[in-house]
Amino acid sequence: MNHIILVRFQTLVIAGMVSIVAILSPPGFAQEQEEESILIESTITGDVDPSQAVTVEDLKIPVDQLELLVKPLSLEELQTEAAAWFLLLKDKAVEISTTEIAIKRENQIIKEGEEADEAVNKAREELAKAESALNETTSGTPEYEKAVEDVEAAKQALREAEQDIKEAVETEKELKQDE
Repeated sequence: MNHIILVRFQTLVIAGMVSIVAILSPPGFAQEQEEESILIESTITGDVDPSQAVTVEDLKIPVDQLELLVKPLSLEELQTEAAAWFLLLKDKAVEISTTEIAIKRENQIIKEGEEADEAVNKAREELAKAESALNETTSGTPEYEKAVEDVEAAKQALREAEQDIKEAVETEKELKQDE
């Protein structure tokens, strides 16, 4: 996690330096305009090849050392470095988002599985109670008929709960296949 924060901070520092150089260049002084927000992509002009960046070789480089490395660079070289750091940041953000989505899906599947398991346990308890009540009644009485209906309802609830578990298992299998 600290690595991600360091990469983001380094990217921000490089983008900031590129922005400062772009803003403080002589054409920037000659034009008096209202300040506009500057997107990182807009500071990178021309044919920039991020694969030629040298500061991204060591992603754990301290910021103070990174600042020393970028000081002597020209605007084009700074743009190359900024583009490389931006791509790293973008890739890391996509990776983090994908991981977070996968975790949320897995948590949902776990929750559904636990709920289905609880439903099966409850249905089994209800079935046991209904069968016990059925055994305690005399055949042909209204209580017996009600107990038979309760047993059938409990069996149906158990079948539905077991079906929910099967669906949760299938969903989990599909998720693992997607990974």
